[in-house]
Amino acid sequence: MEENEDKPNEITILSILLALQHGLVGLAERVMERVVELGEEFGGDYVLLSNIYAGAGRWSDAERVRRSMEEWNLMKTVGSSNLL
Repeated sequence: MEENEDKPNEITILSILLALQHGLVGLAERVMERVVELGEEFGGDYVLLSNIYAGAGRWSDAERVRRSMEEWNLMKTVGSSNLL
């Protein structure tokens, strides 16, 4: 996408993070770094990152992400799902 100068939207970001939740933690971290650089972050992507950390047994990282969400007042939309 970056090679084509396309700016990812919320659905694109969620799709990438969902695909990475099966063990590609390092790549998920890089995707989130890029999302933050683009200013496109929202609560749902942080929830996914926290879940990716938890799935990898990285509980302190999962907790750090959740606490950061609270500090930044980021919330996942209540009643919505990250499943596509």
